[in-house]
Amino acid sequence: MVRSVSLCAPGPHALLLAVPLEEFPERDMEALKHHMDLLGERAWRHTVLLFTCEEELPRGGTIEEHIGKEKALQWLVEQCGRRYHVLNNAHGSPRTQVTELLERIEEMVAENGGDFYLPQVYHDIIESKTQRKYTDPKLEYEERVQQLEYEEREQQLQPRWRKREEELEKQIEELRKTNSELKQGMGKRRRSIDVPTNMVGEKAENYITTAVVVGMTAMGALIGSVVGSAYGPIGASIGIGIGLSVGFLLVIGLAKFEARAAGNKTERRHAEIQGSAAMAEGRKAQ
Repeated sequence: MVRSVSLCAPGPHALLLAVPLEEFPERDMEALKHHMDLLGERAWRHTVLLFTCEEELPRGGTIEEHIGKEKALQWLVEQCGRRYHVLNNAHGSPRTQVTELLERIEEMVAENGGDFYLPQVYHDIIESKTQRKYTDPKLEYEERVQQLEYEEREQQLQPRWRKREEELEKQIEELRKTNSELKQGMGKRRRSIDVPTNMVGEKAENYITTAVVVGMTAMGALIGSVVGSAYGPIGASIGIGIGLSVGFLLVIGLAKFEARAAGNKTERRHAEIQGSAAMAEGRKAQ
């Protein structure tokens, strides 16, 4: 049955389900359900129920009354969308029955929009491809719109980025210049920065000049403000605080280093003086 459907390329437009009107036992109903399950749920949309009989219906009776007495027939009629036709095989039956059947089939095909039956597997494949065909352009359009919006936003922000970059370069150049000037100033004022020779030990370590404190902490605050400004006013404030702390620690370290150097220099000077005094006393003794 399935093979016969596959041979009707691209697919049958109508399926006739012939059922005897006189008797329709339960076992025949189960066999019919099994065959229709092989074709799939979509087969019912293309099916016309054809009742066959070899004699006329009881006098005064109608096909509707006969269907109303059989629950199995009622289920079949509903499954086929109430599309059914009676074909009497008795001798002398009018040939118009066939013409009416063909007309009923054409009505069903028109209701389905001329669509033909395909097994559910093939239908799912075609439907997925069709859906992807109509979905992909939509996704492509949305991605293109997002790309254009991103490019437009980037073009709007580029002047601001360039301006900010130039400002940072100027600030860095000013920092380098300030650092160079501080180094030159510290070299020229070396004598005023040196620890006095009479300060050794703990006093020398605690010695620190005002010029060094102001210069180093100012440099730390300036560097912190430049780096922190990239994150806005709050970042600049935080950067200044961190820069002050780092600058102050550098000052303390530099002061301790200078104090130790001065202490060592003083000790060497004292040793030289003591050595000279000892040599002088030795000469006097001679």
